[in-house]
Amino acid sequence: MHGYFCGSTVPRVTSRRVGQGCDTNSQIGGLREPPEWKVGPLPPHNTARTHASVDEHGFVARITRPSTARILESTHTTEKMTSIAVIDAEKQRGSNKITQTLKGVAVGAVVGMAITIGVAYPTLKDKWTSSDAPAPLACADAQPQSPRDVSPSYSSGTLKAKAAAYDGSVSALTHVNTHYHLGAEHKSSGQYDKLHTTTGRKLLSGETEYGFYCDNVAAVAALTTAQKTEYDWQYCKETEVGKTYELHYVYSSGGKKIGDGLGGAFAVQNNPTVVVRGQVFHVVNDATYDLPSGSNLMDGMLQSFPGSSTTTLSLSDVTVYAGSTTGRSYNNDDSCSPYQINWQVDQKCRLISAKSFDAMCKKMKEEYDMSADTHPHQSRDLVSNALSSDADTTLSAY
Repeated sequence: MHGYFCGSTVPRVTSRRVGQGCDTNSQIGGLREPPEWKVGPLPPHNTARTHASVDEHGFVARITRPSTARILESTHTTEKMTSIAVIDAEKQRGSNKITQTLKGVAVGAVVGMAITIGVAYPTLKDKWTSSDAPAPLACADAQPQSPRDVSPSYSSGTLKAKAAAYDGSVSALTHVNTHYHLGAEHKSSGQYDKLHTTTGRKLLSGETEYGFYCDNVAAVAALTTAQKTEYDWQYCKETEVGKTYELHYVYSSGGKKIGDGLGGAFAVQNNPTVVVRGQVFHVVNDATYDLPSGSNLMDGMLQSFPGSSTTTLSLSDVTVYAGSTTGRSYNNDDSCSPYQINWQVDQKCRLISAKSFDAMCKKMKEEYDMSADTHPHQSRDLVSNALSSDADTTLSAY
């Protein structure tokens, strides 16, 4: 998962069309799956610049300061769109005149756009320095990472966390974000444990499909042709019937309100308690699995599930462990996340109707202006036993 962090100490570029950018008047939100931002040729009177990459959750993951100026360029893989902002300086009649040129290049079926990046350079110069956020850690120095195996039988993790994971209710925390991944990031034996990576299937964006799927679950294997018929999606993008998605509900003691990305987790506090609840769903086209009126996937982990018979969430169904942020900018070798997260993950695969899933995206877009999260994000590979927490527990309270 990648993202552009919109916290109070990290710059924001006004570009809502390109990569679904951040609101410059807000401390909440950010991008996931954003472009790599490159800073470049800038007015010759000031050549300070930085380069930053960010992880899937919207945290700054890497910051460097190149020795030469480059252009500010962004490529959003989901919309197959490239935008270039060139800031050029020339002297005319004894005074400096700054000329800004915006060039938009549409790729694929997307044509036309308008962006404003006039504030990019001064923001980067003033606020985006190497002291604002840590770079990725060498994995040898990292705390327990995510995603890991959350099967009840899993006991192979060997990395000891500095502190026990929070296993309680999130009622005292602020819900700051909901988003979802194509393929479960976590693994649960007998539930979501089937990899699709080896099939070579590509996403609409041209990227490889990662994560685990519910293919081996009896209820999924028994689905009829009608239940697997594609749905006419109105709000969710690049989302399909017959696919498995892991939803993440993000809560923070430092949050104020719901928004795109994870920047909102740090709205009023620099070192908050952050809890991410994960729940895995397989999407079907069947009204039997519609949520009841007044219930929405956007609002938090479900405690009861639709279907032909009543199913409820047990506290023992939820694995609690100390981990990290996720995203494909991290790996098991030399690049690990420095951000610590309390994870609470449902071990079971749940069936949900496409209609109810689409209603989640409708609420994201219309009530919270969260267009950046109405499509699935990529999943980080399951981390090794050596990077997995050596201890876990189950939920103590909803």
